[in-house]
Amino acid sequence: MRPLSLHITFLLALVALTACRPTAPQRPSYRSGQGAATNQVDSALLGMLELNDRMREEADHQLAQIASEGMVREDGGFWIQGLHDIDEGLAEGTEITLHTLIYDLDSPLLRDDKCNFHVGQEHLIPAIVEVLPMAHIGDSLTLLVPWYAGYGVTGTNGIPGYTNLRIEMNILNP
Repeated sequence: MRPLSLHITFLLALVALTACRPTAPQRPSYRSGQGAATNQVDSALLGMLELNDRMREEADHQLAQIASEGMVREDGGFWIQGLHDIDEGLAEGTEITLHTLIYDLDSPLLRDDKCNFHVGQEHLIPAIVEVLPMAHIGDSLTLLVPWYAGYGVTGTNGIPGYTNLRIEMNILNP
């Protein structure tokens, strides 16, 4: 009897050891260029990129129709009025007070902000970041800003994503 119980104990120990060992890492179920799941993700991503491009073109077209005489379109896609081509604008590190009135293009006031900061050290929307090096203290500027140069797809604090904006901006001494 003893040899039989020894064999059973040995088999149980063997099963326990092999069942408790860690499993080897597995490959993902898809890899780039393989499988239907990848093609679906890629076509969904492509669709989103095409939709964003169309929305970008629509925003540019809408702002071009609204832009008044004397406004200039900058490389960042926004329109600006009120800059003076006298000399260099605000240097990085210059302390200023920025008073902004931010409107939806349909005219409701979305935000009225007044803040002090050093140029180049604060996080602002891309259109304002691009304008400040061309502006001077005392300038009053009007910007027509497409959603992609403003608050983008997500929006912020009461400004929904994909919102084209009109910004009235005064640059003041702190």
